[in-house]
Amino acid sequence: MKTILKTQPSITQKFSLLPVLGVVAVGVIIAFTAFYLSIPKPSVAGSSYQYPDMSFNNPVLISGTAGQVNAVYKFSTVSSGIDAHVKIVSFYNGASVSTIDNLTGGYYDAWQPFINSPGNCTSWINWKITFKVAGTNTDTVLTRLAATAIDVDGDGGSLREIVGAHKVSTYSAMAGAQVTVTFRNDSCVATSSTNNVANIDTNRTQAMFMKIFNNVSSINYRTGAVNGSGGVQIRQNSIYFKYFDMMPSPLPVELVSFKAIKIDQNQVQVKWSTASEKTMIFLQSKDHKMELILWKC
Repeated sequence: MKTILKTQPSITQKFSLLPVLGVVAVGVIIAFTAFYLSIPKPSVAGSSYQYPDMSFNNPVLISGTAGQVNAVYKFSTVSSGIDAHVKIVSFYNGASVSTIDNLTGGYYDAWQPFINSPGNCTSWINWKITFKVAGTNTDTVLTRLAATAIDVDGDGGSLREIVGAHKVSTYSAMAGAQVTVTFRNDSCVATSSTNNVANIDTNRTQAMFMKIFNNVSSINYRTGAVNGSGGVQIRQNSIYFKYFDMMPSPLPVELVSFKAIKIDQNQVQVKWSTASEKTMIFLQSKDHKMELILWKC
């Protein structure tokens, strides 16, 4: 193990062009992989990269009609000094709210809406979750936020659950997870297989899907199902606003950018910057070649 020297936030180096082109291409691919998939571990308390653990319980209707579009529910003190307002934005294809937060199973601190999913169609509910300074109507910005969907599964027959969100920075699912993920711009949606996973249990990581948000005061969330059966099914969703360490991190660094610019026939300029580093990733020049080296503490 070698001593690790922390890189500067933004670094520029020049390298010989011909030996480096292949590695630059690999570096760019890795950079984009890191940008979309890398989830840094939570750092020490007080760090701007710390993920808050939130507790959603005892919702109170503060606006609109219960269970209808534009209804707003207040979850008080989800974290120290923070309230959350959950708004029903829209229903698609006949989806409706059965219970805004059901506690018959799962986790008390998770937000667990029951959703009515009509048969023979794809349906969902769009939600908006806004974070407020506790006891006020003033929005507050969260530097980092993790929202982990638990028990994203099917009914063992012809139903598949859907969870999605906008304003997503990164996402993570375990290798072998029973979800199919699409990620475009800042919109991220996961659809389960039809396999049923027993119970709402954070030990059953094959049915978990985590999304990371940066610098947000509100997020848009979606819960629904692809229901191939002939009748309405009630599906319990469980969204835990908590970071889970068992989720994989493809790289020990979160890259903001990685660019390679041709200067002339013999030189290429490589620029990169990082948002966070848990263990080390850096580029070094050795014998006129560029090497990508991963150091692990």
